[in-house]
Amino acid sequence: MREFRGSKSSTKLRGDERSGLNAARDQGLAHGLEKEQFRGRIQLLENLPGKTVSLTETPNTRSIEELQAQEADLQRRLRGRDLD
Repeated sequence: MREFRGSKSSTKLRGDERSGLNAARDQGLAHGLEKEQFRGRIQLLENLPGKTVSLTETPNTRSIEELQAQEADLQRRLRGRDLD
């Protein structure tokens, strides 16, 4: 009977680990999606005045905060027509 309890604990631990991994994966996916949404909006804003954009101008290694700042800057420039 003791073996059975150990097996139950082991099964619960594996389930907890799996649950933690699933939560981390979901969080990573959401983070990646948010970054891609910013990159898409940035590319759209940069293309509005006819300026061509390459993906290297908005690299995937940028943080969400950097992408937010870039998007805000582009919106400000577009509103002010302070375009290059």
